[in-house]
Amino acid sequence: MRDAWQHGVSSRFNPVQYRPKMVRIPARSVLVSLAAMLAFASSDAQADPDQSLLTTYSQYGARQVDIEYGTQKPSGQLPSSAAAIGVGLSMNDDWYSELYLAYARDGGSATEFDSAALQNIFVLTNGNSPIDVGLYTEIEYENDRSQGYQVAIGPLFEAGFGLYTANLNFLFHRDYRADDYNPMQLDYQWQIKRRINAALELGVQGFGTVGPWNHWAPHDEQEHRLGPVLLGKLDLDNKRVIHYNAALLFDVQDGQRTTTFRMQAIVGF
Repeated sequence: MRDAWQHGVSSRFNPVQYRPKMVRIPARSVLVSLAAMLAFASSDAQADPDQSLLTTYSQYGARQVDIEYGTQKPSGQLPSSAAAIGVGLSMNDDWYSELYLAYARDGGSATEFDSAALQNIFVLTNGNSPIDVGLYTEIEYENDRSQGYQVAIGPLFEAGFGLYTANLNFLFHRDYRADDYNPMQLDYQWQIKRRINAALELGVQGFGTVGPWNHWAPHDEQEHRLGPVLLGKLDLDNKRVIHYNAALLFDVQDGQRTTTFRMQAIVGF
């Protein structure tokens, strides 16, 4: 979970392109889940601009190349950017694994290697319950050795209702062997999208961090970003497919008026 701007905000996530078969769930349950998601979206800060959404998907033998890019610009300041490339493989129907390399450019500085990591997603329900549940784990090597090694773990939730799909994830992470003491942090991400056709989906998504998991930071020190997202799938042939998504995110109540653009393309083969 590399983070070019403030080490500790989760950033590398499994592709948003796939989703397991969903079952219809009552509208009341959907509204409860939606309320829980939106309750978090209400503050400010800065995080990794190429952060993308995790999902609970695995399909045995599936291989893919994952490319991500993002740029972030506070009002009146130079933009910062980050990019990553990963190679992933579904070990079986319940386990997806990916190795990635990340690079970052802060303001007017040169692009530098930022981190390397191994991430895994384990599907715990595989479409057998109204809400699909997964478990995310990641171990990251930081190029800045003062940051040590980052370890992350957290539950992933996904539910489908008609043409809509909703996601809600919680991620706990901490830097080990870092120069400075740092407690376990809590991040979240959410998304609601609607399927338009096979090649296009529209939605809204959000990312944020609340600080230490057991003692949240003051409201004005937390981070909350949200905005519209465009997603879809392009079939190249019977084996190859490109899944894409792009989002424009805004910091809620951010005095710096930070805007983030992020995009992701996944080539499956």
